[in-house]
Amino acid sequence: MADFEEICLSGGRFEFKWDAQGVSPTYSNLNPFRCTIFQVCVSWEGRLLDYVPIGGMGSVGPYPQPSILVLVVSDRQGMFGRTCPKCKCYFRVDTPTRLMFCPYCRTRANNVHFTTENQKRFVGLYCSAVVSALKEERDTVIELDKWLDALPENRPKWAYREETQQTIYKCSKCKCAFDICGDYGSCPICGERNSREVIGKKLDDIEKRLCASKLSDGEIGDTLVRCVGEFEAMADDIKQLLLTLPATLRRKKELEGLRFQNIERADERLQAWYGFELLGGISSTNREFLTMMFQRRHIFAHNAGRVDSQYIERSGDRTVRLNQIIRLRPDELNRFIGLLRQCSYNLIDGCASIS
Repeated sequence: MADFEEICLSGGRFEFKWDAQGVSPTYSNLNPFRCTIFQVCVSWEGRLLDYVPIGGMGSVGPYPQPSILVLVVSDRQGMFGRTCPKCKCYFRVDTPTRLMFCPYCRTRANNVHFTTENQKRFVGLYCSAVVSALKEERDTVIELDKWLDALPENRPKWAYREETQQTIYKCSKCKCAFDICGDYGSCPICGERNSREVIGKKLDDIEKRLCASKLSDGEIGDTLVRCVGEFEAMADDIKQLLLTLPATLRRKKELEGLRFQNIERADERLQAWYGFELLGGISSTNREFLTMMFQRRHIFAHNAGRVDSQYIERSGDRTVRLNQIIRLRPDELNRFIGLLRQCSYNLIDGCASIS
């Protein structure tokens, strides 16, 4: 499916059967789509109280009383929309649990605090159906399929749809599937960040392209720019995680200003602030090479690969002359990718060691 495309609920039918003992809700779904459900309890005033695990047939674990049990239905991909209570960003997940993480800001809270506004409207309708069945002593039905197929202008507000995001991941640790905007995010269930997986795949793809075809000088330069861009995107994502840790305002301001183009400076700052090395395990020769390649990226991005005085001053490269066009070799780029991978994993592991 395309990015940010509406996706209908799986549909189905809720029946609320009344008898002298109370109201018994049932749910049925004969549609040819994926369908999963989870359960929450809601106060009689309509306030969401808690996530309630679904047990075996006829069994329900303890949950806050008095309250109404409400079933929430997935979309047609078997996923549920969620909205972070802190950053207000939207995502989808296939395995809701009592405690969840926001994949963007890593806020951890009870499942019910991630309920979307559309879902809240549906919960309100569900509770109203239960109350009506009790007061009027009659059966009540909610036909999801009927309302979801209605024309937009006739569709009630509670008959909501979810929205696809950009990237569906399956957590390597707990196997939960989640759909987020952008590339980087944490698993909503276990909190595992996908940084290693994402940057690893991006660098793998670049290496495969280098090996599969003979690139022109311009294409090799563009590939260098892309390598640094992918590394900086990953590093900035990790920086956002570090900014969530307790720190003084001065430290947070310094961290916000940290730039990874100056790789040696970034390494010094991270060691001083957090005690881990961005360049750990990398020899002095390779550190000099990294610095040179980051500076080369700058002139390929902003000066069409032509050497300027700033490059000579900052790179330490004594093999070139002013105004020379640099011609990168594929083996230099392969070496650089390997070192970027090592720096990436150092940064990811260093951040994980703190949190």
